Amino acid sequence: MSFILCLETSSKNCSVAIAKNGQVYNVKEELDDNYSHGQKLHVLIADLLLESNLSIDEVDAFCFSEGPGSYTGLRIGAAAVKGFAFVLKKPIITVSTLESMAKGYIMSVYSEVKSELYKHNHFCSVLDSRQGEVYAAIYNSNYTPLLLPSPCEINNLTSVILELLEKQKSNASDLENPYSIEIFGPGSYKLSDVFFTEHLDNDGEPFSDYIKFPDQKNIMPSAAYLCSFAQYKFTNNEFVDSAYFEPTYLKNFLPTRPKSSR
Repeated sequence: MSFILCLETSSKNCSVAIAKNGQVYNVKEELDDNYSHGQKLHVLIADLLLESNLSIDEVDAFCFSEGPGSYTGLRIGAAAVKGFAFVLKKPIITVSTLESMAKGYIMSVYSEVKSELYKHNHFCSVLDSRQGEVYAAIYNSNYTPLLLPSPCEINNLTSVILELLEKQKSNASDLENPYSIEIFGPGSYKLSDVFFTEHLDNDGEPFSDYIKFPDQKNIMPSAAYLCSFAQYKFTNNEFVDSAYFEPTYLKNFLPTRPKSSR
């Protein structure tokens, strides 16, 4: 039996979870527009361990959502797992934030649906970034990346999605089930208006027929989505060097003034 403490601090959602043999044993999270992870992360961890009737010494490993995402949030989460790992001499596991979002979305939406109904779909997880940009990745139903986690300008990401849709459509005669690209995540709002108002396929049909922005489009990164990844990597000894690993920022940090001081 293994217990893994999972931390997700890449977005406004400060989230912690206990994975027990790859399943979500317990989870606590708090969504805050002010990104107050520095004040809340260790409080949530203490409450989580108490509710789970575990001590920190009983945790076998620490799993960290490595980004991309909020620079400050990632630094806070990375510092926490490094500190725990150093003191307790336990390993660290890292998981791509965008990949865990994709799996979390698929499992939450299609958990009781036969995979044949979505096996031709693609899944685009999107996090907000600077003006006119997002962090994005695209996966098929087997979680194979079609676009690796990247910082993307909206126009460039739009072009990638349109190319994938044209490829899907060209193979449509071989498909028994509908196909689409499902776009979700806290950055998806930057894409929704673009596709519904501007783009037609090569036959003059609206791409909105093939692009979905589901009700779960505001799905947030969550530590709960890390649990199955954490167990797999723990079993296969896929650990990172606690002294040298860094979050996956993908872009250089640009300091900004807090809104209250503007």
